[in-house]
Parts: sequence; structure tokens; C-alpha cells
Amino acid sequence: MDLTVDQALKQIHREYEGDINYPDFNDDETQLRVGYLKDSIREWGDRFPKFRELFALLSDAPDGTKQTSAGVTKYSCPTNFIRPSTWVKIGDKRLSYVPPEDMEKKLAANVSDEWFSVIGSPSKYKIVINPAPSGTSTIEYPYWRIPTQPALTTDILEISRPLFCIYYVLSKLFRDDDPDRAKEFENKMDDQERKERVALVQTPGQSNRVNTPGYGFGQKAPNE
Repeated sequence: MDLTVDQALKQIHREYEGDINYPDFNDDETQLRVGYLKDSIREWGDRFPKFRELFALLSDAPDGTKQTSAGVTKYSCPTNFIRPSTWVKIGDKRLSYVPPEDMEKKLAANVSDEWFSVIGSPSKYKIVINPAPSGTSTIEYPYWRIPTQPALTTDILEISRPLFCIYYVLSKLFRDDDPDRAKEFENKMDDQERKERVALVQTPGQSNRVNTPGYGFGQKAPNE
């Protein structure tokens, strides 16, 4: 279910204060709760580093280079980029991943091999492709992105189980006033996590995750 920031804040207020005298959004108390909502998204991300809502396509990204240029091998990733999912496609060619520390070795072995790598730092990542393109082609790849932090009343809490966010905030609000109730909401958070893990196991198809030890981005190049 979709849950807006406004809906979440009202539910939190009713549970914590026991009334419907909702404070103004810019009130310090409300902004503290918004801060906790943001923390809850990060907490969910810690529990599910690759949660479903973060799977994105370059073609849908608000930025990031989407076409090659002749002779250019490095292209900016979207600013919300964390890591590619599996592959990079240049035109009709699908490239496999090579770790950055192996790029020189690959070039020395065969300068014409087709592969991609990722270099840089958060918000400044770049895709490196080999060989250099001879002209303009479309760049395509799926990737994992940074979660959108809620800021406006109309923003949607961007996780599949937004009740986790509500329980997180309530656990923080009650931790000093009523530790038993705080623990109650912590248990409810854990139950939301358990339900999500069960749902993921039951989801048809294979995970986008590539479990190759030591390779953090995408898939390992063949014959490595």
C-alpha cells in the first residue's frame, strides 16, 4: 500500500498523542517525526540493501549520460546511482562487468575485449566501457539507486511496507516515556521485516543480485 508522509504523520500522532489535533507540518515536533521517518527509510535500507523499490533503469533516471560519443569511454551515472544490477548495454551489445582493479589487465590481454567497469564515488560514479565507441549509441543498464527521502506531505514512503516507518517513529517517541510500548513497536518493526523476507522468498523469478564473491558490481566477466 502507498502511504504519504501526511498520512503517516497523522497515524503517528493519533497513536502517540491519542487525539486528532494534528500539529502544523512546520512545527518542531512534526519535523522531528519527519526526521525519524527519514531514519526509518535508512534503517529499512540497512535491513534490505537491495529492496525492490530501488531497482531502476537508466532510461528513467533524471540525469546520467544515456548516449555514447565517438572515442569516449567514461560516462556519468545518475546521481542517485549506487551500483549496476547486472549488465550494461551499448547499442545492441551487452557488456559484462570487470572490477576496476582488473581493467589494465584486461586491456593488456586484449584491447578489443568488450566489458564495462564502474569508477568514482557516490553521486559521481562513472561507467567505463571498452572498447571506445566509434559513434553514437544508446546506453542502457538497470541499477540500484539511493532511496528518495520524504520531505513533503505528499511524498510517498518509498518502501513496500510503510508500516515499518510508522512503527520505527513510534518506537523512538516512546523510548523515554514508555519503554514497554517502545519495545512493542520494535517488535512490530521486526514483524514487518519478517513478512517482507517471506514475501521475497515467495516472489517468482530470480533475484537481480549476482552472488560472485569479491565482485561488488554486476556480474563477473566470462572466462575470468
